[in-house]
Amino acid sequence: MLKKVQIYFIIFISIVIIATNIQAVMAGNKSTIYFEPINKEVVEGETFIIKVQVNPQGESLDTIRAEINFQPEYLNVINFSLGSLYPNSAPSNFIDNNKGQVSYGGVIFNGSNLKSGTFGVITLQAKKKGETTVSLTNDSKLIGAGSEKIDSTSLGSLKIIIHENNKITTEKNELQDLIVSSDTHPEQNQWYKDNNVKIKWQTELKATSYLYAFDQNVDTEPITKINETTKSFENVGNGIWYFHVKCKLADGEQSTTSHYRLMIDKDEPRPFILSLNKTEFSEEEKVELYFGTIDQTSGIEFYDMAFDGGSFIQQTSPYILQGLKTGDHAVIVRAIDRAGNVTSAIQKFHIFPEDKTRLEKWLGNNLKWIIVVAVAFVIGLLIFVKKKK
Repeated sequence: MLKKVQIYFIIFISIVIIATNIQAVMAGNKSTIYFEPINKEVVEGETFIIKVQVNPQGESLDTIRAEINFQPEYLNVINFSLGSLYPNSAPSNFIDNNKGQVSYGGVIFNGSNLKSGTFGVITLQAKKKGETTVSLTNDSKLIGAGSEKIDSTSLGSLKIIIHENNKITTEKNELQDLIVSSDTHPEQNQWYKDNNVKIKWQTELKATSYLYAFDQNVDTEPITKINETTKSFENVGNGIWYFHVKCKLADGEQSTTSHYRLMIDKDEPRPFILSLNKTEFSEEEKVELYFGTIDQTSGIEFYDMAFDGGSFIQQTSPYILQGLKTGDHAVIVRAIDRAGNVTSAIQKFHIFPEDKTRLEKWLGNNLKWIIVVAVAFVIGLLIFVKKKK
């Protein structure tokens, strides 16, 4: 008997060990999220990009969220743009250059993805000389069919070395960089609705002509010749664009290239509806209002709300309305993206007096019995009257 118990115990322990090993192997195959490259060297003031990559490792994914920490004294995050694998922006995305945090999610509607590739591209600017890191945190998510698939042991980080920006000051190129500006899009770190762009530039170099390019790459070397010092582009698509320009000098040499960034989002956030926790309310009840939407390009900056025709005040979801008076009410919520585009939603509802609400509920719950009693009473009354006759 004792030998049998020992055998069963050995079998049980073996099964546990095998199961643990299988689980470990499976954990090694979970999906990963990481940066590309893992090391970067830039100079003060330089704008550059890093990519957030996803490898599903055989898992089918439909929802990704990258939670990122960085040191704001060294870096400024200008933008996060989603790649083509998970192109639909999720709610609650944000960039916080004060706290050094980025939270960005992307989803696939009615589908999933087994492909590896770029989840998103982060545009950053180096602020001062030093070494710093950008890290993905444990709050990052790789989800498929509602289940977490991320291998949290392989979250990536990126080391960035920022060098001092020592400009060459020889007589020829003392002013080697052209000064580029835009009257239509004057701030390079700001999103604009206007998709008609006007660029101008100036230099004290003896330029015979210029070379320019306009695209969505950070560091393109321009090759198209232009003699003027202005250039316009109409109906520019959404996204981050760069104008690149340099001088051709009289001695045949060229200046360094100057780059100017333009951030364009001409589309409103997606339409949305306001959701209430129920449809009828008494004066004593709390009205819980839920709202949210997404913006594909620049992202939602904030929501604001106006109640019964009042002023708009910035709010977050869910929002609790309480102490409301009896009668009809209307609330409007606006979603404003980082370019100032607006999408609005309205919800109307009614507040009943507390006593009336209770009476109506009691009548509604007991209506059939009230009818039965009333009919029986009428029949009884008719019988009584007939007998009296």
